[in-house]
Amino acid sequence: MVKLATAYLERQLKHWPKLVEAGLLSGPTDSVLADMVADFKLRHRTGKADVESVRPFLKICPRLGGGYSRYSCDNSSPTSALDQMVNELDRARRDECFIPWAYVLCDYSVTGLDASRQGYSSYKAILAHEHHFIGTTYIDDFTRASRDEIEWWRLAALSKRLNKRLIGASDHFDLSDPNSDLLITMFGLVSRLFIKGLREKSKRGMRGAARRGTCLGKLSLGFTRRIHRDASGNIVRRPDGRPRHEPCIDPVTREYRLMAYELYVKNNWSPHKIVRRFNELKVDGSDRWSVLAIKQLLWSPAPIGVFTWNQTRREYDHESGKWVKVRNPRLEWEVFFDPNLAIVPLDLWRAARRNLAEARRKSSLTGRRKSRNQRCATTLFSGTLICEYCGNELTLCRSKVKYKQMFCLNGPTGACGCRLSPPVRF
Repeated sequence: MVKLATAYLERQLKHWPKLVEAGLLSGPTDSVLADMVADFKLRHRTGKADVESVRPFLKICPRLGGGYSRYSCDNSSPTSALDQMVNELDRARRDECFIPWAYVLCDYSVTGLDASRQGYSSYKAILAHEHHFIGTTYIDDFTRASRDEIEWWRLAALSKRLNKRLIGASDHFDLSDPNSDLLITMFGLVSRLFIKGLREKSKRGMRGAARRGTCLGKLSLGFTRRIHRDASGNIVRRPDGRPRHEPCIDPVTREYRLMAYELYVKNNWSPHKIVRRFNELKVDGSDRWSVLAIKQLLWSPAPIGVFTWNQTRREYDHESGKWVKVRNPRLEWEVFFDPNLAIVPLDLWRAARRNLAEARRKSSLTGRRKSRNQRCATTLFSGTLICEYCGNELTLCRSKVKYKQMFCLNGPTGACGCRLSPPVRF
């Protein structure tokens, strides 16, 4: 951010000598840069800019604009955002439009598919604020504002509703152009094709990494990663020069992974009891273990040296507006087996899987959708009491303040073999 502020001052001092003479722009001293960085952090986090700090510029430059820059991932250089800002400042100068530092926003290492990224959301908040003076939004090119064509239409609609321009410094996009709607459609199509191709390339590389047994993401309990070496002991490096890693057994946490199986199979401990034990011991430095996490540890094939990639994928549900997890077909799975990475004996692992499957079959909740009371309980016991005879949920039949009663709907009629006729009082 110091480099960004320095580049901003150097460029604007060159472009706007009148502002320098008026004392509105000064050189990049340490104190000035520190204040600019603090101001940048504040408006980035809050989406609020100081109106009074911008007002003096209107006396010399009646046209003010804002700039937004972004680069996508950690592999990109942070100077990419700096170069984008310089292009925006140059284009604004040609339009006789000044961009104050208060209207400069950036996102570092954030994908353009995320419309809720902090810097972008903060800029839109300042743009839509009625007391601010942004007349034109400058971006370096179409893809910097978003990689999602829907979000581009939203930004264009917001700018049109506010009667403000939207300019691309490098691709010469202009929202005021009569053909801007066609350009947004074309740019969106090109961006979508680029994202699809990039995903396919990334997926291809990750599939190859999974097939070769290198690390992909965080490893489960009992495993860690180490630098991969060839037969001669030399470090195997990636194309970018960084060392390649491979999974290995963690000598610190492997005993806890084995302990979970022994407690569950040999000692007949329930997952609830194992969770309490893990939280007491703070296994892997955490006391946030849950029953679901323990069941996933016991069911996973990783302790016998089998690692599976691409079992699920995330898709965006446009109706609910949420990302959902979808299970991939088994043919798309990539399975890697290394017997040297086995922590748990095969017989013990099989016994744990059988016990988990049997408990699931016996559970009265298996295969059931959550009821209304389980999603939003009416009383303290709503959604938690189950009829022993028919497995139906006990519901509230009398809702008086003093004598509330719950009963099974099948009880009075004897349906499904239910014999729970009298209501339960509490």
